[in-house]
Amino acid sequence: MSIAEKLQTIAENQQKVYDAGNEKGLSVGRSVVDGTITEYKDNSVEYISGFTFYQAYALASVDAPAAAQVGTSAFYQCSALKTANLPEVTVINNGAFTSCIALNSITIPKVEAIGQSVFQNCQELRQIYIPKCFMLERSAFVSCTSLARVDMTEEKPTEYIAAAYINASAFSNCTSLATLIIRLNEVVTLQSANAFASTPIASGRGRIFVPRSMVSAYKAATNWSTYADYILAIEDYPSITKR
Repeated sequence: MSIAEKLQTIAENQQKVYDAGNEKGLSVGRSVVDGTITEYKDNSVEYISGFTFYQAYALASVDAPAAAQVGTSAFYQCSALKTANLPEVTVINNGAFTSCIALNSITIPKVEAIGQSVFQNCQELRQIYIPKCFMLERSAFVSCTSLARVDMTEEKPTEYIAAAYINASAFSNCTSLATLIIRLNEVVTLQSANAFASTPIASGRGRIFVPRSMVSAYKAATNWSTYADYILAIEDYPSITKR
């Protein structure tokens, strides 16, 4: 399935799970979100529908190694959630982890699209590794005040011909964000210079690392030019940019 098809059908798939209790997903129900569940582990679930663990305040860990999609607000305000292992997830819909204030570790190496406000106010998240992410929507990481390092976009799906992008306010108010690494050998579109508002990058205390062959292009690109003085070559700083 192409990325466009995934994005077009995610809402339909979530509704299917919610309405029919599809055996490949999770339906909203008191047995799941009664407030007492402390951990969730399922090796077969393929997608987690919207609001499934909405305000499941006791939930501390999630391990769903086969899940490919996470629905809208699926883990919204799970304030005790510390770890999430989702190694096959490719799409995370709007607000999925909003206000998971204890979240400090999430494994999503295959995620391609991160929706609006997905990690908003995840105050304990210190770093994120998203090498296949090529769609980062508005306010995706807004107010992640401990987030210091982002390593992203090493490749994008071959069927996706449009430019990879970072939307407005994506990292706004990430007051610790000092290191952004973009490994893709093409310019990732920056929709708005305010993507880094109220960050060390915006104040000149942070740095943006890109492939040496792309430094000049980034410095001249729309909105990236705002940060031209802070754009450096990955190859020149191996101690900082190593994986």
